[in-house]
Amino acid sequence: MRCVLCFALAAMLPLAAQDLRIGVDPRVELFSILFRLAGSPEYNSGTIPSYNQATDRYFTAFRGHDAVLLARQMWQRYGIGYDAVMSLAVHTDGVPELNERVALDWPGRVLDSRWQPAATGQFLEAARRFAVETDFVTFLEQQSVLVTTTTGRMRKLVEENVDLEWFPRFYGKAPGAALFIVPGLTNGTSSYGPRFVGMDGAEELFAIIGIFSLDGDGMPVFSTGVSSTVVHEFSHSFVNPSVDRIMNEIRASGDAVWRQVAEPMRAQGYSNGQALLYESVVRAASARYSLAHGGWAAGLDAVRYEQGRSFFWTERLYELLGEYEGDRERYPDLDAFLPRIAGFFLSLPDELPGIIAAYQASRPRVVSSVPQPNEVGVDPGLTRIEVRFDRPMRNSWSVYRVAGKDFPAVVRASYDEEHTVFTLEVRLEAGRSYTLSFNNESGGNFMTEERMRIDPYVLTFSTR
Repeated sequence: MRCVLCFALAAMLPLAAQDLRIGVDPRVELFSILFRLAGSPEYNSGTIPSYNQATDRYFTAFRGHDAVLLARQMWQRYGIGYDAVMSLAVHTDGVPELNERVALDWPGRVLDSRWQPAATGQFLEAARRFAVETDFVTFLEQQSVLVTTTTGRMRKLVEENVDLEWFPRFYGKAPGAALFIVPGLTNGTSSYGPRFVGMDGAEELFAIIGIFSLDGDGMPVFSTGVSSTVVHEFSHSFVNPSVDRIMNEIRASGDAVWRQVAEPMRAQGYSNGQALLYESVVRAASARYSLAHGGWAAGLDAVRYEQGRSFFWTERLYELLGEYEGDRERYPDLDAFLPRIAGFFLSLPDELPGIIAAYQASRPRVVSSVPQPNEVGVDPGLTRIEVRFDRPMRNSWSVYRVAGKDFPAVVRASYDEEHTVFTLEVRLEAGRSYTLSFNNESGGNFMTEERMRIDPYVLTFSTR
């Protein structure tokens, strides 16, 4: 019987500088596909159309397989999805064997706690039969061009843009025995950072990275911005075990904070205070990486991005970690700083309403525009679209197309002297409905000098 893990390791390309391997992991793809077939939403958001089609075509006859039915039950009844799926994947020894690897029993359990022993064994037995009966090996081998191209492009990104030495410098401890960067072909834009710790204490740290962009041939491409996702996911492997040491002390505070921001947290897949606590420290630490490699503006941009994701307290935690970085004699590693982190979270539930109010008050807003939103009968001879803000803005902008909507021909863009009015010189056509987005959900450059962004402002109007 062929072992797909061997195929994966052959495809992975090691970096000589340290024990890092990059490549598509069959365990990740198998588990992602099982939960895709089960209907789990996060595993039905793949961004590679050709791969989605190949997956659905190859496995359509197996949608009623026991492994798929169990995956659906795990997702619907027990909330197993997102990172829990990836956690179990890296705790197996390869495809199709899928033996659960014996892991060191760390506080908080290395394997995601949503996986209970009896259910885990039952699911793995069914998944093992699925891999054999579908000849999963053959399916992945049919995707060899995609696998090889994706692996090479991810490797190039990491070599040129990720400072792996930052992790031991910042966290005060050496990385584990092996680092794995795994493009998740089925996972859409979702990324995960599971880890495995063997009985001998040797660690495997994973950054499973979603696919954000494709080239003209439908192959994944990785912009420099993806490097921040790699940093984020690897950071989980350092942060989570440290936070677990104080989890009993701060869990109630994490839950209290989560309840105040429950809706946006749920929308991002964070269903409880524990997940929020991990994410909070990882996001603030990743912003410190941006500061170290891009300077003040990059660090602040990273903070503002996290605040825009409803982690409103990121700036305070980012500044607190600055104290940690500034006194490494007193705090040689993150564990030594845990009492300060615990104190931060214990006081956060009471302070959060004021933090949110201050953040919202400091954000710029659009006060008017010409044309007005949803205005009809606009003169097609209009040459200037104007947007007025309630305060001076930085000399930068981002105006986005909206998929499926008309976008005007742009001549040039500028601000007035006070930087409160932004003008887009355009050419319009009669009988058109135009839509422009000033900033969008991913960010944008309409911001103040303090890097505070406007909410996305979508302007739709129709010409007569």
